Amino acid sequence: LGSTVAATWDGRGDAGAVLPDGTYQMTLTAVDAAANAATQTFVVTLDATPPVVTAAFNNPTFSPNGDGWADTTALAWTSSVPVIGIAQLLRGSSVVRTWPIGSSASTTTSSTAAGPTDGSISWDGRDSHGKGVVDGRYSLRVTVQDAAGNQVVDTLVVTVDRTAGLLRWAPGRLVLRGAASAASTTVTYALTRTA
Repeated sequence: LGSTVAATWDGRGDAGAVLPDGTYQMTLTAVDAAANAATQTFVVTLDATPPVVTAAFNNPTFSPNGDGWADTTALAWTSSVPVIGIAQLLRGSSVVRTWPIGSSASTTTSSTAAGPTDGSISWDGRDSHGKGVVDGRYSLRVTVQDAAGNQVVDTLVVTVDRTAGLLRWAPGRLVLRGAASAASTTVTYALTRTA
């Protein structure tokens, strides 16, 4: 009966240094007791370079109060290579909401079988149960990895602030007709707490 032999390569050369990314050829030779030999060659791709990911909010501070002004925020991200992963919204160490990265829900363009190279996530100020979160600072932690398993973690801060809302002015158009004109416009707003 034959036996099974396993070999592991950690991406280092004989001198112990990590080799540069690229394609390598691995040759396996087996010899039995009668000196019969068999050889098999494999091609291995070494990729130890993590993807370059950039991410930013269009509204780092927003007020999801339903007044039609800055009610949502969106995180747009790009990657140098296709990635998959997860975005987690945190309040302290507690996870408030999560989004997948690498699914059709988070992909905008440039999608491949291995994952997208860009996408966006929209947040309306609600947690995973659909309940509005309290005002304050939140962290959005984006964790992605490429096809080779190289991982990148990026954390951004977003602030929910509903202090001022329901901003209105009437009339919306003000026309002045000379120095004697008494035309005016009125601005109204609502405060949820002292500003």
